[in-house]
Amino acid sequence: MRLTTNPGGDFFPAWSPDDRQILFHSSRTGNRELFSMSADGTGEQQLTTEKMELYAPQLSPDGRHLYAYAGSGAGAGRPRYDVVFDKDAAGRWTNMRRVTPDHPSVWFRLSHDGQWIAYVSAVPDAPPGNWTSAMAVRTDGKEDHVVLDMMPAEQATFAAFGKDAGTLFVMTRRAACAMMPRTGSAGGISRRMGGGCSLRSRRTRATCT
Repeated sequence: MRLTTNPGGDFFPAWSPDDRQILFHSSRTGNRELFSMSADGTGEQQLTTEKMELYAPQLSPDGRHLYAYAGSGAGAGRPRYDVVFDKDAAGRWTNMRRVTPDHPSVWFRLSHDGQWIAYVSAVPDAPPGNWTSAMAVRTDGKEDHVVLDMMPAEQATFAAFGKDAGTLFVMTRRAACAMMPRTGSAGGISRRMGGGCSLRSRRTRATCT
């Protein structure tokens, strides 16, 4: 069933934690902004009106914070980072601020408990698509660290948590990689991921142990 009919492009749908709404970003206004609608396609609402282009929204488990990837269009040297909004008493999304540390960062996903952010760190001044390391950081900006770095032989392109914050799935240019940390703090991603990935082919899932 088709849910959106606007002539602008609609991308990256994501369920709200209560499964009642779908969030997405759209280019229909001439700038990529964040939108939501009910699961049946009704009640469409624009959530943001920012100068920065916003992508791939995701709500925190309590519904009080809205996360997104922010960027100023495509091209080398343009800022790319992840942001968070707070929901005010009137239900508006305000107080946009950077949530990942001060280095180029893209394509994030929250852990299911809302305590961690998995993201990919980009090569400074590199064109879009030329990413490097899979990273993890707490949502308060603390404990930022590399989870997987195989440069220059391989590049991470996307990272997302499993059902718990102790497992991170990383997509590279050649394979998908399931990261199972041996140690960690407060159920989080370990700073030491043993072994590395065995990448056998472009269509093979590799497991890091």
